[in-house]
Amino acid sequence: TDEIAEGEPFTDTKITGVLHMDGFATAGIPFRVETPRAEVAWDLSSIAVKEYEIAFGGFEAGGGVQGALGEKTRLSGSLVTNEFDPRALLEGAGIEAPKTTDPRALGKLMLKASWEFDDGAVGIEPLALTVDDTHFTGRFRRGAGADPIGEFALRGDSLDIARYIPPSDPASEPFVLPTAMLKALKFRGTIELAQATLDDVVMKGVTLRLVLDDKGLRSEPKP
Repeated sequence: TDEIAEGEPFTDTKITGVLHMDGFATAGIPFRVETPRAEVAWDLSSIAVKEYEIAFGGFEAGGGVQGALGEKTRLSGSLVTNEFDPRALLEGAGIEAPKTTDPRALGKLMLKASWEFDDGAVGIEPLALTVDDTHFTGRFRRGAGADPIGEFALRGDSLDIARYIPPSDPASEPFVLPTAMLKALKFRGTIELAQATLDDVVMKGVTLRLVLDDKGLRSEPKP
């Protein structure tokens, strides 16, 4: 970065390195943070970054962020990622990826979104998400407070459900999320699909109502 002076923005900032942690790949995971200009109040009360780029292994993203910091943090921004392999990213960080019938499933992910953070509450809208060959659009919101629940609504084009079902091999251990993680992740919402296929069955206009809490992931009946 250029010379830092009180009251002046950070310019031409670039940080690169290799991160080593327990469970990570032996060679570590390379990372990069880069921005041409970042305005940060000297008392850390506000931030304005019109554009930035970050990279972590095969994951790359860019966007901007601005807002107020402090006791009640309020931020908003945008995020656009590259098309990356979430399985490879998880494995590089020592995290087991979910087991699926098609081992290539969950091998491609891309995200484009506008987001806001308001004193603990999170909103993402509009949201565009690509998972393998399926394209979703929608929104996500999670309130503030001690025990918030995230709510989402997604619409997708076509999904081959059979690819994502856990393998039926009895020798294969099922993928199980840690209980502590499930208690921290509470979501409910709908996924609407123009078309869904399961083996030879083709379904049109499918709506899935899902709940994720300490009891696990399950479907919810229509209210």
